[in-house]
Amino acid sequence: EFYLSVYLEWKDPRLAWEVTSDTCVTSMNVRASIDPEKTDIWTPAFDLVNKVRGVQDFSDQPATVLSDGTVRWNRNGIFTALCTFVGLKKMPFDELGCQLHFAVDQQRVKLSLIEVQEFEIGDNGFAKGTFEQSYIEHSIIPERISTGYYIGDRSKNRFHADIFFRRASRHYVMFTIF
Repeated sequence: EFYLSVYLEWKDPRLAWEVTSDTCVTSMNVRASIDPEKTDIWTPAFDLVNKVRGVQDFSDQPATVLSDGTVRWNRNGIFTALCTFVGLKKMPFDELGCQLHFAVDQQRVKLSLIEVQEFEIGDNGFAKGTFEQSYIEHSIIPERISTGYYIGDRSKNRFHADIFFRRASRHYVMFTIF
């Protein structure tokens, strides 16, 4: 399982309006959802391809529409990926790699690559937060995260993110070997 923040942005000229002294509003929040019954605007079907539970399962969040027709939609949630792990042969001293495949099914939407945000990283390899962690099985290796488009995909509506984890080996050494 991963926690993911998705920041989607696209332009829909049908939603643009002219800002005048009568309509001085430059942006507005609208209902946005992948469910056509719960949305006021068109939304792209962006999701994780290799999923058990993906981005489409995130809770609905409002979108912001700007006067030029730009739509910004932030969604947060937990997804579960199907990973074909690489790096298992050195267990428990391994670094596991998982490739996440993202896509949007509309040709008119161009995806931007994931930007890995900088967080203050604690001694355990995770971003510092206001919660207590009792046991950490894996920690992300930030310097090994990479993203890219698929070779030959000129539409740029699919991309991948490679994420690597370092296993906490102490548990295995103390309880499995001894």
